[in-house]
Amino acid sequence: MSNRPLPEKLKRSYKVETVDEMWFKLLTEGNVRSRKYRPIFGRLPSNPRCVNCHRPFNGIGGVLMRAIRGELAQKSDKNPRYCAG
Repeated sequence: MSNRPLPEKLKRSYKVETVDEMWFKLLTEGNVRSRKYRPIFGRLPSNPRCVNCHRPFNGIGGVLMRAIRGELAQKSDKNPRYCAG
């Protein structure tokens, strides 16, 4: 696989130039958005939560997340430990 350049939108968000650099940064540092919002989602009351982004699935926090994010705040059909987002 060649080391292709990234589209402009991804270049700005990941601050890299190529696809290989983006994947290296994503796999070593994690998703920028997940790291940014994880502490905020952690303050919402309720368990269980998404392992990756820490969104609550049940209780008051789950109702609030579903109102804000819709179906992205639901458990994934493929792995219930992660959200659909």
